[in-house]
Amino acid sequence: MEELRNSSELGGESSGLPANYSEERKSVVESAGLDPTKVAILKKLYKQYETLEELADSTKRSSDKLKKSLKRGPYVKIDKTGRVAAAELKLKIILEESSHLANNIEDIGTGHKVYSPYVGDPIENVDNRLAFETIDRTLEDKIFSFEKFYKENSIKLPSDFRDKALDIWRRNQKEMVEEVIGEFGFDEILIIPDTLPSLDELNAKMTSGYEKETNQSDNFKSGGSFAGVKEIPKTSGFKLVLVHSRDAQNLKDHPLLAKTLNQSALDLSGLTASEFQKHITNGTPIPVFVTKDDGTKIEAEGLSLSDYLLFQRKYFEETGKHLDEVGWTWLPSAFSSSYYVVAAGWDDDSNRLCVGTGYVDQSRATSGYRLSRSFK
Repeated sequence: MEELRNSSELGGESSGLPANYSEERKSVVESAGLDPTKVAILKKLYKQYETLEELADSTKRSSDKLKKSLKRGPYVKIDKTGRVAAAELKLKIILEESSHLANNIEDIGTGHKVYSPYVGDPIENVDNRLAFETIDRTLEDKIFSFEKFYKENSIKLPSDFRDKALDIWRRNQKEMVEEVIGEFGFDEILIIPDTLPSLDELNAKMTSGYEKETNQSDNFKSGGSFAGVKEIPKTSGFKLVLVHSRDAQNLKDHPLLAKTLNQSALDLSGLTASEFQKHITNGTPIPVFVTKDDGTKIEAEGLSLSDYLLFQRKYFEETGKHLDEVGWTWLPSAFSSSYYVVAAGWDDDSNRLCVGTGYVDQSRATSGYRLSRSFK
């Protein structure tokens, strides 16, 4: 599908026909009353459809082969079962995309808007489709990664974990991709189930194996510790959360996240102090605004404590490094003692995760937000 990037391969902007079309062939197409651009797209779609069918056949063969291997005896490695499931899921997605293509080919004849196999993504906007791959090659890879992560860390998952994640992605993909390549440049997806344990238990699981237990500040403890935290996320339940991972170990490392440093939760909310307090009291999510280089303000979200605990552990397992080894992350979806915003970070000196609190109007030169966007 990469060939669609080059408009010259569709015959240039003037005709929309392949460059090797003769004048006679162009005349025949035009006299037949066919839209030359749609003819070119039709050819591409058929080619993509054939490719998807080949991929489907190949994946099905691989899946069958792995299943047969499992029947040979106990010497077959246990991870084959996961690979079988991965192959089957990939086949399912490929077949779904083939079905979308078939519908799109039919739509050309009826004059409907042409879409790529990626739901909601106009074929003309190829950059949006390609942005899907900046998050991960395929969403099923991310799903299996998180299934493994949760199982290894003893987090219960719903039986329909995969289906829920795919459903959210397919329903929100266009908006999510626009967030990725447009305003925020997100490059990672967190898949967060609706079966998480209490914050206290989640903290224990997400720090298991670390040298020391999580350090809790005096104010955090006096507010009831983890049990006293009030989380007010914009999106609750099973959700996908877009975040920054590359060049974002510390907030200062990322150009957009660095813009949130030395600003308080109150500053970034655009609210007055009384409005902010009312949001907390009513359990209404706190807005988050950040100003880009061009001076425009864009609205995002901040992480909750649950989000952060999961993110920091996943990041550590994948990189061997800890988030926020320099500085702290304010968590504007988590509050302690009604008016303290929770913050978290890693203390290199004591080699452990730390959680604390601060006044909503408190700012620090090394503290800011990890911007995010959530979908359900």
